[in-house]
Amino acid sequence: MLLSESRRAARTAPDGAAVLLADQDRTRCDSALIDEGQALVRCCLSLGRPGPHQIQAAINAVHSDPPTARSSGCTTS
Repeated sequence: MLLSESRRAARTAPDGAAVLLADQDRTRCDSALIDEGQALVRCCLSLGRPGPHQIQAAINAVHSDPPTARSSGCTTS
């Protein structure tokens, strides 16, 4: 949930239309939520017993951290 929330502002255009992942403005991401969510995913996966929720969280972790996310300066708002 943290990882989904971290990208909430970037997932919709001003008119309410959905924005594709590749087109999302990563400066609108919340880097504190991304960091916390990714740390939780790493912890869960390190247990070696991933279930459906952990797999979904891992997918969200990948979506929240493409090469351009950090370089574009995600905010902590």
